[in-house]
Amino acid sequence: MLKATLTRTFNVTVVVKKGVIDRIGEIVRELNPYRVLLASDREVAKSWAQRVRESLERAGVQYRQFFVPAGERGKTLSVVSRVWRYMLEKGYTRDSMIVAVGGGSLLDAMGFVASTFMRGCRLVYVPTTLLAQADAAIGGKTAIDFHGKNTIGTFYHPEYVIIDPMTTRTLPPEEVKSGLVEVIKHAVISGGRFFEFVEDSIERLPYDTDLLEEAVRRSVSVKLKIVATDYADESGVRVLLNFGHTIGHAIEAASNFAVGHGSAVAIGMVIEAQMAQELLGFPREHLKRVERVIRKLGFPLRIPVQPNRLL
Repeated sequence: MLKATLTRTFNVTVVVKKGVIDRIGEIVRELNPYRVLLASDREVAKSWAQRVRESLERAGVQYRQFFVPAGERGKTLSVVSRVWRYMLEKGYTRDSMIVAVGGGSLLDAMGFVASTFMRGCRLVYVPTTLLAQADAAIGGKTAIDFHGKNTIGTFYHPEYVIIDPMTTRTLPPEEVKSGLVEVIKHAVISGGRFFEFVEDSIERLPYDTDLLEEAVRRSVSVKLKIVATDYADESGVRVLLNFGHTIGHAIEAASNFAVGHGSAVAIGMVIEAQMAQELLGFPREHLKRVERVIRKLGFPLRIPVQPNRLL
């Protein structure tokens, strides 16, 4: 269990443990919210959200379920308005709790709902993708898309982030590898033993839940330390978490999103490490280590995109 006390009196507890998804009912019951809204998309509802429902019912927690469109389609003002309206109609209050089960897009949207409903209601995240577990669920950034991606949002932390590495077993291998790119990012910016761990295990990580559990735990620890130092992106420390993403997002956009997030950020990390080597003296042997671990995961180091498109 990892804990971090953040500025502005926010506290978050992150639990990373296989099988913990079946204990969510006990955790929520102890938190004793006034009412519970269980939010997921319909696909997740057939699997992991079903497990959360069963856990809530075993613990005697009353809840209502709300379905949100999957992916970016759920990050719109119209979806958020529907959730607000539903919560008001059903008598939810500021002491009520949203339990959000799903990937990063759903957590972004439901975090935004929680941060704005009655000026902030209670929130628990249950990330079910590796990308969300290693990165998106941690850090307190919420957002919806409005005339652009993530243009409207808040800083707002859940009380708990409950991570069960077993949820990655139902993901396609490509999606697991995409999530591992965020693990590599955290390993590079923290360096030392974490990066050595990733180097040694990168080819086994997509298929070994024990290794994944350790990788997620270390990623969460790195991100929590940075966020605790620079909660609202004010001091510049948090910019470390953008490693690979500045160029990676440009690659995604320039390819009209034909290049996936994992591939784009992997290439972005390599290019930014090359820039650091040429401009700032980043040791060449470290650059080669970054390139090697990306290659072992099966991502290309280059992609044909015109430089002017990236700029």
